[in-house]
Amino acid sequence: MAAHGPEAVTLRALGKELGLVPSGVYRYYPSRKELLSAVAGDLYADLLARLTEAAGPLPPGPRALRALAAAYRE
Repeated sequence: MAAHGPEAVTLRALGKELGLVPSGVYRYYPSRKELLSAVAGDLYADLLARLTEAAGPLPPGPRALRALAAAYRE
């Protein structure tokens, strides 16, 4: 997905890459859309955790904003 974008992701190709039968991923994700939604949800949860950690100890203000921007860039 990182190399070719979400358009290139197929459940069959993912199953093959993981060593499953081509339709094996359907057991966990009934559709490509649900798989991509799960991936996006995980990415947003990770981003939120990093932003919360970066600005958590700082009082609101310019330092906190800079910490948020740096964490977001990373």
